[in-house]
Amino acid sequence: MRAIRCMMLVALCLTAFGTAAAQQPVTVVAVGLKSNELTVVELKYRVFFNKTELKKISLLDYDFKAALGDELLNALAEDTRMRWRLPSETEVIDVLAVQKKKAQLPPLEADRVLLVFVEDFGAFLPALAADKFYLDAKFKLIDRATGKKLWEKKLHVTEDLDGKLKELQANNQKELKTGVNKVLERVTRKMVAALRQARI
Repeated sequence: MRAIRCMMLVALCLTAFGTAAAQQPVTVVAVGLKSNELTVVELKYRVFFNKTELKKISLLDYDFKAALGDELLNALAEDTRMRWRLPSETEVIDVLAVQKKKAQLPPLEADRVLLVFVEDFGAFLPALAADKFYLDAKFKLIDRATGKKLWEKKLHVTEDLDGKLKELQANNQKELKTGVNKVLERVTRKMVAALRQARI
């Protein structure tokens, strides 16, 4: 008799879990970039003035968009209000155009879409402090069927790089790409924290 009760309890729990999962909106996380180049802002101190130098670095054989999407998905997994997924190969989304309502979403098997457009990312190199990674992005969560905005936020996040950028660029940028991967994990957690606090 006790065994039967245990089996019934397990069945009820599984049913409840299945119902809760079914009620979670499926949300596609679409990432777009203004540029795949890393912006480097170097501040050089002089006796009577400060000099700022800006340049762009191409990340060789590195897909920043894909890396950011993967890290965002990992961080978003903790937000159980929705079931998150990346677009499939056939689901091509022009993130910026959709954000600005200049384009429509393609057919998607989803309830919502989280549009993430990266306006800039790079490294800030102060002369007397640690090198920092920064990322500027605009988030917009929309209803897939109606296009209605559910949540929107611009974010500027920073994190210390694991080392000096000039040293990380050595050896065909191997350490730089590893460093960017490490910092993206920390950056995306900061980005997702803002979404988890939103009442959606």
